[in-house]
Amino acid sequence: MFIKRDLNIVNNIQIIILSGKQKFKQTFPEECKYFFKKGETLFTMELEALIKEIKKNKEIGKAGMILTHTGLVRETSREGRQVEKLKIDPDFNIIEKIVEKNKKRKGIIDIKYYMHDKGILSVGDELMHIVVAGDIRENTIEALTETLNEIKKSAVVKEHIFI
Repeated sequence: MFIKRDLNIVNNIQIIILSGKQKFKQTFPEECKYFFKKGETLFTMELEALIKEIKKNKEIGKAGMILTHTGLVRETSREGRQVEKLKIDPDFNIIEKIVEKNKKRKGIIDIKYYMHDKGILSVGDELMHIVVAGDIRENTIEALTETLNEIKKSAVVKEHIFI
């Protein structure tokens, strides 16, 4: 689970994730990139790093496929209006519950994700990655689809900023 909460750099690849009263220590692969701007922390996770991380699962030998989703900010809304920016506000607690629930689906080995933190994104920016390892195509596609749909429906508030 790759979530961003009050991030503090410990060294190049290790951070502390603070979530309420819980404190987690997570080490990320070298392929992860960290970017910092004055006054805010911006964290990005490369898709390849998530795939590498999911392959470390002790049950990966049962997987017949790894399926990925990368969500981008589109230049037009569903209604066809020209988009300049997209403002998002994800609820990481809900996302975590959705992912944990879908990990229990038949044939699913593991699910990893990255969700951009609350903020304003530009057209073409990546806002979410979901990686699902599963036994067969039908189980894996269904798990990815349900995870994605539930996150978009229940866990992220979006607002388009139009030109």
